[in-house]
Amino acid sequence: MLILRNLRFITKVAKTDVSILNSAPRIVRELRSQSRQRPDIQVSKEEDEQTTKPPAQVAQAEKHAQIDITEAVHKYLKDELRQIENVQSEDASTSISNATHKENKSVSGVDADNSLAIGEAKKDYVPTFNLAAYVNKSPTLQQFIQLGVDLHSIERRKGLAKFVLGLDFEKDVKPHLYFLQDQGVSPDVFGEFITKNPLFFKIDLDDLQTRVNYLESKNFLPEQRLRIFTRNPFWLMFSTRRIDQRLGYFQKEFRLNGDDVRFLSSKQPRLITYSMEHIRKSTFCIREEMGFDEDELKCLLLNKPRLWMMSEWFAADLH
Repeated sequence: MLILRNLRFITKVAKTDVSILNSAPRIVRELRSQSRQRPDIQVSKEEDEQTTKPPAQVAQAEKHAQIDITEAVHKYLKDELRQIENVQSEDASTSISNATHKENKSVSGVDADNSLAIGEAKKDYVPTFNLAAYVNKSPTLQQFIQLGVDLHSIERRKGLAKFVLGLDFEKDVKPHLYFLQDQGVSPDVFGEFITKNPLFFKIDLDDLQTRVNYLESKNFLPEQRLRIFTRNPFWLMFSTRRIDQRLGYFQKEFRLNGDDVRFLSSKQPRLITYSMEHIRKSTFCIREEMGFDEDELKCLLLNKPRLWMMSEWFAADLH
């Protein structure tokens, strides 16, 4: 069709246009060659039509592509979250197991410490005694009850209950009671004496006699010795050397003569065996802080010796 159209065009050309006529064969050949290349042009046009789709189709294709991308991203994120959750669950289980292991270890350590503490406590454990349970089987306890001894007071002090249970009344108790009786102590006060100082039966009789002889050598009257032994059962627990040192301290510190020392010892026997540190502090408070002179201090000591055994001095000093 193109060839015929071109031929018609050629026939309409003026005859005078010789150059155009002369070039007709060449034009025909070119047209023929163009006609042969036309299918390629059409094919390329078809490809262009396929590539250049309408805008609606392009938008729909882009939408499908975005949906596919979104789905792929969601799928990827889900996989990542699933992996993270698995890792976290593994870490949590690991931490829980570690915490449980540590807790069990700490609990076992606490149990070990408790068992160790219990073991140490067992070492220091002192068996407690209820002496009333042994009265029916112990003649010594029965005799103590008849003398008026307070067994409950004895069993509250560490080690004394066991010591009392080990005493034999005939061998260990009777000789000491006879000794007290020889010093003028009435059997009516045996119970009170034993209750205050059951360790009295632990002292050898020869030592007890030596301590009595010391008081006799210092011109203590029998009445004074009796008052000393009954008012302070612990006096006989002190050796003669310790008693001599304490009596010498009071005589020198307060300028006492022999009669004053004997009077003080019999008036307040507990003062002689009291804590020396406490006595020195009391002396300092009364003399230095209250301003009493030496004569006044001596007068206070002989008339009110209990002032030196009061703990209120230090309480007032602290406040």
